[in-house]
Amino acid sequence: MSVRFACRLAAGFVTGMMAIQNCVAGPYVGLGASKLSLSSDYSSIDGRSEIGFTLFGGYELASTWFAELAISAATMDTGPTLNIFYPADSAEYSILRLSVGKRLWPVSERRWTPWLGAGAAYHYVNWDTFYYQLDGTGLSLGAGVDFEPAQSWLVRVQALRHRFSARDTYGDGPYSSRSSELSAAVIYAFR
Repeated sequence: MSVRFACRLAAGFVTGMMAIQNCVAGPYVGLGASKLSLSSDYSSIDGRSEIGFTLFGGYELASTWFAELAISAATMDTGPTLNIFYPADSAEYSILRLSVGKRLWPVSERRWTPWLGAGAAYHYVNWDTFYYQLDGTGLSLGAGVDFEPAQSWLVRVQALRHRFSARDTYGDGPYSSRSSELSAAVIYAFR
């Protein structure tokens, strides 16, 4: 699935939900800490895990639907590369994700709500010292809980699972890769 197709699909879904629900709650922004764990057929990045950050913006489409764009990133150690040899290094691992989520009930009812989400993501691993990178697109699934400690403020705890196919700078691959993301974030909703 290409990123362009995923964006069109998400935009169509968002537009349809807005027409059906006819209830727009508004935008929100969030910032938090993430633990990113990466496993791959590509041995240089297999079994890597590090703490990073997550930054996202979203739109509450209705009391139980939301769409968001998020970036998560962390710096992690890498092993030697396979085809063009570079020794062990460090690399920036980033995930750009576009997703849609469904809360089980409005957060205003009980001051908390679990949710499920799905989307498309672009994954990018860029070596710090050498001209080398892996990148690819894939799908993501997530689940979490939003808590509302005060008006317009939310605390989110979430777990995401990503699957993607990556190619390197020289076109070698594809390398089947998976990552998981555990994060906690503070959200401000413009209501």
